[in-house]
Amino acid sequence: MTEQSTAAAPTAVVDENIHIGIEHECKWALREEQTEDPGAFADAVLFGDLLTPMAAPRDYLQSSLYLDDAEGSFARAGHSLSIVVNSGAPGGTCVIVFKQAVHRRGWRDGLELRQKVPYRGVGARISDPGTVPIAYARTLRLLTGDLRAAGVAVQRRYKCFGRTADGTEVVCNLDYVDFGDPAAPRDSSRHYRCLEIEVNSPFPTALADLDRLAGRLDERLGVARDRTSKSQLARAVDHGGSIGG
Repeated sequence: MTEQSTAAAPTAVVDENIHIGIEHECKWALREEQTEDPGAFADAVLFGDLLTPMAAPRDYLQSSLYLDDAEGSFARAGHSLSIVVNSGAPGGTCVIVFKQAVHRRGWRDGLELRQKVPYRGVGARISDPGTVPIAYARTLRLLTGDLRAAGVAVQRRYKCFGRTADGTEVVCNLDYVDFGDPAAPRDSSRHYRCLEIEVNSPFPTALADLDRLAGRLDERLGVARDRTSKSQLARAVDHGGSIGG
């Protein structure tokens, strides 16, 4: 009888500071008056007949510093690399986020890599090969030079959670964004308001639900979907441009 050896299964290494996920997202730019009361807007537009609420909404502030090269290679490709600080986050921490986007359908398909890091010394993490989102972003070979600040966004986010009649879970974000230096005087070109709906499942049934929900919102909101990313808007303002809508 021949004795067969069985190789041990590899041990999974779990780092709770790193998150790798997917998202399928549609977005619409909104008028200022539509975001004055985000809770009322969500109840009237989303939960009246389209979605069933799943959990209590969250309402918080979020600051993002976008990184790119001098040519804006990430922004031009629709990707984004940012350092994010949420209000209420554990003291001394921030999150480095890379989003790789593909537009092939009626929504944005994205790979998202997030890594929580200490806020102190975050600059050194940009060149640290152990910083997963940045290391992965560099593998795309889009950069033509060193990373640098490419725009700032400070937003109020109203996040709510719903379920379609067929059981697909949907995350909805109402965002009120100010682009540019938070300490600088504001003007109308720096404001941006939007509704985002997001599904995190790749299954065909979930994506069909997303397509149906987005179609209903196209009709209800009366505007075309906005394919411009926040990193693109932030870079436009940083370079003296304005935001339409």
